[in-house]
Amino acid sequence: MPSKRYKSSVPTEELNKNINEFKKKIQLSEGQKKAQYEECEEERKKNNEKIQVLKNDIRELYRIKRQESTCVDALPDTKKDEKIAVLKRKKYREALDILDMKLIDTKKKTDLIRHDIKQKRIKLNDLFSKWSDMRSMITSTLDKDLNTAKTLSVLENRSHQIEMSRMEASHVTRKYRSIRNRLLEDSVVFESTLNKLEKTIKIQQCEIQRLEV
Repeated sequence: MPSKRYKSSVPTEELNKNINEFKKKIQLSEGQKKAQYEECEEERKKNNEKIQVLKNDIRELYRIKRQESTCVDALPDTKKDEKIAVLKRKKYREALDILDMKLIDTKKKTDLIRHDIKQKRIKLNDLFSKWSDMRSMITSTLDKDLNTAKTLSVLENRSHQIEMSRMEASHVTRKYRSIRNRLLEDSVVFESTLNKLEKTIKIQQCEIQRLEV
């Protein structure tokens, strides 16, 4: 049997009207969606601008804090060391400048002391050499003429003078070594303090860089 063709009960004119209304609703929905997207995009841009402003403000606050804050937290808490106590009252940059100057001054003094010790050692070796020569001369003279008391007395006096000079040179050497050791200890303290300050500043710089991302 031939199939029956389905006929719509809705008139063609009314059907076209419904289709046109449906198309208008779709177009209106697309327009609203586009407007909403543009509005959201504008809001997103505004929010990004606000975030960037806040990051700049935070970075500026960190910079101001670093310039105005002292080294209280960066340095160890000690009441015995007056040098550390003075640095704790200074700002970071001032403390670094002071430590740099003290470190340079300490190294200069250490170099001078090393030079002086070297010169004293040369002088001491020279005195030892003269003393050794004099002692050999005394022994040789005694072997040749044991009865010359005057010559022996003169040589013994010279030997005594040389021995006194040697003792004085030894005393000077010990004194310079003591001064050098104290300066080296101060140098270690200043270098350790300088490293702590530089580490603190690096941490703050890393934090600022993280906020800038």
